[in-house]
Amino acid sequence: MREWLDANAAAGYLEPVDGSYRLPPEQAMALANEDSPVFVAPGQSVLASCFLDLDKVLAAFRGDGGFPWGEHHHRMFHGVEKFFRPGYQAHLTTSWLPALDDVVPKLQAGAKVGHLRSSTVRAWRFSASGTSTTRSCRPGDWPWAA
Repeated sequence: MREWLDANAAAGYLEPVDGSYRLPPEQAMALANEDSPVFVAPGQSVLASCFLDLDKVLAAFRGDGGFPWGEHHHRMFHGVEKFFRPGYQAHLTTSWLPALDDVVPKLQAGAKVGHLRSSTVRAWRFSASGTSTTRSCRPGDWPWAA
């Protein structure tokens, strides 16, 4: 453990203090503060999902190349949600939102952001040979649609 801590101190991630270590405020913003707009720690769940999905990805490359988003390991969804959430929160509190005509009152009244208006969406599927095919699908057909 000491060797690992020393290596992280040498890299600047930790600071040695009286025989122990502390996380500097700059590193804490990215690694320990969930309310920080630069919190990147949940990215490890996205990376973990890539390893947990390895067999599915290999099968897709050996087959038709298709690997639907909804078939990822659940850590992918949790990681993406938590990784991007601080940035979304930071953008919603910036000064540009009130500059958009009637947006703030609509959001306060319960308007949805990013709501699909189209009844169909084009979905792309790529094959190992580099060719692609498209198909139309309705939002209700998506495995992640509520």
